Amino acid sequence: MGIVFFVLWFLLIVCHFAGFQILLSIERARYRRNWEQDVKVVYGSRSPDEALFFSRQGYDRLLRSWLLTTPAWVKDSKLAHRLLWCWRLGHFAIAIPLGALLFPIILALFK
Repeated sequence: MGIVFFVLWFLLIVCHFAGFQILLSIERARYRRNWEQDVKVVYGSRSPDEALFFSRQGYDRLLRSWLLTTPAWVKDSKLAHRLLWCWRLGHFAIAIPLGALLFPIILALFK
């Protein structure tokens, strides 16, 4: 049972990452100006074409902002809006089991 849970959780993490990449692809293809603004926030003066992948810092910054607020460009696209909500649900589905696993360990460390 534990191995099945681990495999499903791992697949959820992979789908979560893929969903974020698809959202970035939609933003880059259909909402180029917003894409350029996101790249400037992460990379400073680098051109958007040089920035093929976001850094960990950029991923974290966009994760925090997209987790709590819906960008204006997402509201224009039904696909992006649905994908963003699925991505948010996936984020919490990943975080809750991780917290449930780590909570007893943390309690044991502080006793």
